[in-house]
Amino acid sequence: MEARASSILHVEDNPGDIRLVQELLIEARAPFEISCADRLETTFDLLSREDFDLLLLDLQLPDSRGLNTVEAIHSQAPGTPIVLLTGFGDESLVEAALSAGALDYLPKRDLETNLLLRVLTHALERAELIAEEREARFEAQAGNARLAFLREVDLRLLHASGYESTLEAVVQLLVPRLADWCGIDIFEPGGVVRSGEAAHGERPRWSLTLDGPGDGTTEDARLRGVLSVLRTGRSQLYPGSALAASDPLLDSRLHRLLDDVGLSSAIVTPLELRGRQLGAMTLVLTKSGRWYGEEEVTLAEDFARRSSLAIDSARTADEIAELRHAKHAVDALSDGVVVLDGAGVIRFWNPAAEAITGLTAESVLSRRADRAIPDWEAFAASATSPASPLAAGSCGRTVLTFPGPGNGQLVDRSGSAPTVEAPEPRDSGTVADPHVLTMDEESRKRVLEKWSSRSK
Repeated sequence: MEARASSILHVEDNPGDIRLVQELLIEARAPFEISCADRLETTFDLLSREDFDLLLLDLQLPDSRGLNTVEAIHSQAPGTPIVLLTGFGDESLVEAALSAGALDYLPKRDLETNLLLRVLTHALERAELIAEEREARFEAQAGNARLAFLREVDLRLLHASGYESTLEAVVQLLVPRLADWCGIDIFEPGGVVRSGEAAHGERPRWSLTLDGPGDGTTEDARLRGVLSVLRTGRSQLYPGSALAASDPLLDSRLHRLLDDVGLSSAIVTPLELRGRQLGAMTLVLTKSGRWYGEEEVTLAEDFARRSSLAIDSARTADEIAELRHAKHAVDALSDGVVVLDGAGVIRFWNPAAEAITGLTAESVLSRRADRAIPDWEAFAASATSPASPLAAGSCGRTVLTFPGPGNGQLVDRSGSAPTVEAPEPRDSGTVADPHVLTMDEESRKRVLEKWSSRSK
């Protein structure tokens, strides 16, 4: 393939010098395309409409002279190499002109074919090297800024305490650093979608959708872009040219933003961890002069990987804390609580069960109930929540509760009196245990359900 001819703008007001340069380049059969300007004003006009590979500049023009000419042109086209054509009396300006942005110079009295060709060729090669070095520095600076941002992300998410705080930190890190608006959708257990959105200068707004995605409800429109990304597992870049109201992949939130503020570009990227889909995040740039490209997609994916780990860890930590709380509540019940797995094996035996039956947890756990508990049938029949028939291999868990002296109340086992007042004496005339805390039936049921679903 034939190489592209380099474009040169020859800025010169002397017709004889213009004609000489053109004849020398024709003689050299050099691959150059020459345009001419005879004034600084004309030069600016051409530079505003066209990019040139090199400027061949005379220092003495009708509307600009000497060093001011170099400085003015260099400020107008800082990336374009300048070669000076110096006349008599310009020698004293050469050093200052080179410092002001010129790349090389050539005295007019020395003009001849080979020298002109060599100077122009070397200037173009040097300009290309300078541009490559500048690009490398820019990429290194961008890379350093990116690494610094990701280190900040790691630190912020590491110090976020709890699930809610982690989600808030994710949003605060995104806006306005990476986005003018962001949306986060987290798929929770039970078909719940936790959605948050925030614009620059606003606090995040969170909502819960009780109907899970993909069930054919109107919520599908709100999550359309998210679901599309989750189906493929790949991020989606919406450049400005693709953001049209008729785009079938745009969800209702992006449609709203497109109508309200206008969008320049958007990214939707999945939140995944070890093959599990946690949700997705949507980043949007409005008409702020910024645009997303492939580099921003890569950065968004790095951010998403870190966020996924932090979100999952925080959610797990909160669930463990809730589970411990539920276990403490079940342990404190004066009712005996027994949890059986699908094969009838005892998986949980609380302290009240030990006290009521005289059987320790060590003696019954991991054994079939009908073998570990004497007279099992009578025991199961006395339970408040009777056990279903034991069938090896059956699914699910069975929770049995049987009343103790506290009638299902919470017992303070710390040895000290609780901070609440003791209950009134019961109808039987017995005095209430001062170490018993009241638990309503609904709370008691919720604690038992949580523990039975999570215990092993």
